[in-house]
Amino acid sequence: MEVVATAIILLHPLSALAVIWLFINQRKWRQKSTILKGSERQKELKNHEKNGNKLFFYVIGVISLAFLSKIFYFQIINGEVGISDLIPNHFHGWAGLLGLGLMIYLRHLGLRA
Repeated sequence: MEVVATAIILLHPLSALAVIWLFINQRKWRQKSTILKGSERQKELKNHEKNGNKLFFYVIGVISLAFLSKIFYFQIINGEVGISDLIPNHFHGWAGLLGLGLMIYLRHLGLRA
């Protein structure tokens, strides 16, 4: 059972790495936007907006996956899950929630632009 618990816990960091890679690609828009002109720029802008919206929901998914993996992990290892098991008790956990707040703000800025 510990192998299953470990596999479940690893889902969160692996999915987070994928989202970070998408973030890096999304950030390249700043460089592209200065070079592109006309209809090609409009096409890339639409693509940037579409990918940004997806990325927002992927971030929510990664954070949700962190909580779900903790639930499954504690259920497998301890046989029960308490509220105290779900409350972040270290910097990494709180940073994820802070990151969600920053992502909401970033999306708000993107929608206004």
